[in-house]
Amino acid sequence: MARVGIPRALLYHRYHLLWETFFGALGEEVLVSPPTNKGILQLGVRYCLTDICLPVKLACGHVAAIAPKVDYLFLPRVLSVERNAYTCPKIVAFPDMVRLNLPGIPRILDPIVDLRKKVVGHERQFRDVARELGKLRLLKKACREALGAQKSWFSAEPEAKSESGFLFRDVGSANWRGLRIALLGHPYNLFDSFVNFNLRERLAALGIDIFTIKHLEPSSIKREVEQLECPPYWTAAKELLAGARLFFKSKSVDGVIYLIAFECGPDALLKVLIDSEARKHSDVAYMSLVLDEHTGETGVETRLEAFLDAIARRRRKLALEPQGSGVR
Repeated sequence: MARVGIPRALLYHRYHLLWETFFGALGEEVLVSPPTNKGILQLGVRYCLTDICLPVKLACGHVAAIAPKVDYLFLPRVLSVERNAYTCPKIVAFPDMVRLNLPGIPRILDPIVDLRKKVVGHERQFRDVARELGKLRLLKKACREALGAQKSWFSAEPEAKSESGFLFRDVGSANWRGLRIALLGHPYNLFDSFVNFNLRERLAALGIDIFTIKHLEPSSIKREVEQLECPPYWTAAKELLAGARLFFKSKSVDGVIYLIAFECGPDALLKVLIDSEARKHSDVAYMSLVLDEHTGETGVETRLEAFLDAIARRRRKLALEPQGSGVR
């Protein structure tokens, strides 16, 4: 039995059910790096170029943290997960970054996932992985179980929380209870609690109802993507833009917060598109938060408190207006 290491970073936050189930069904031991912490961030900063985005720096840190403990590292080269669309080029090149910048790493399993022109079965994509591990006979079974597990991603609980001391002050918190806030962002920004200062958990603790893309029906997201006049090139960007449009149009939330990684090219473009959608729906509050290794908890706290207070004030104002007055 080999020990396969998977960094808790990048696409792990979207495909962890698929990958962990696959290797478990092959009979291998799976070791996932611990939730992000300050030590992992410091490792990532040490081994990465300074001008690369925070998620990739963290991914390098996760690899460095787990590499001495495993026989193999699983770093799939995910180029495309659907026809005529791409993932981030840094994700595609990540296995090469690791080989060039991290010393003493074990063998890397980096199957190419490319569905741009033709949808092929997972058996074909992961055949080389199973062959490397000497488990070709279990390939079909492992793929079947992995795909079954991945179907539940939208309803699965988020991954483990990380260490963060981020706390809201009590000022104004009573007025925030019952607000409905949608959080948008790539899964590695949204579900890594160290990166976003435990934002989901802290808002929920204040009695605020939190919604993410996991609360939207996949079929609804697909229909909304089809209605985009000029959809982005990247699959994740299309989903996020469609999710933003659905939240804005549904009027089911009081506000939308978009979490962005500094130095992320696709996020910079997507922000322009989501900002444009937000201006069409002024009755739903909107703000974006840019995150990197220098982002301070106090600054994030101050902006969030102001955002929530603004929503609460508008709620109180609307509640005091006479019904049918037409005043906005």
